[in-house]
Amino acid sequence: MKLLKLLRNSILIWHLTCGTCAIALVGSLTVYQRSVLADPLTIVQNHWDAIASRNADRTVQQYSQDAVLLWTHGSLRGRYQGSQIYQNWQTFFKKYQIESSRIVEQNSSDRTVKAEIVVISKSNASSNQQLHLFYEVRIDEQGKILYEVWQTKAQ
Repeated sequence: MKLLKLLRNSILIWHLTCGTCAIALVGSLTVYQRSVLADPLTIVQNHWDAIASRNADRTVQQYSQDAVLLWTHGSLRGRYQGSQIYQNWQTFFKKYQIESSRIVEQNSSDRTVKAEIVVISKSNASSNQQLHLFYEVRIDEQGKILYEVWQTKAQ
């Protein structure tokens, strides 16, 4: 009888231990995921900072290997992939000297960020120019840009 009771208690303790370990594991994975996968808004803000720094190398490091960059208006209009993304940013930096920018509105859902941005820049062809940008980006599981759209209309 004592042996049976001891066996039941051991099984109960084993079940409690396994349950506690499972809960701890789920909690740890949640904390790990939050620490490893940055918030999409943070990723996008880092990308905008790289663009503001006019550094093409720093800017393109934030793209995944399969990334697509799409400009839907203006002289940069086109779809860019691979090394074309780097060339596009070099062209942008040669054409525009960003003086200031402000986020008019931004929101994110899941791994997508949408924003409306106003950029004051000095163009090689003119004095200060205001660019009104509508922006959308999708971030992959590794925190890299997978798809980016810039819609511009100079004002």
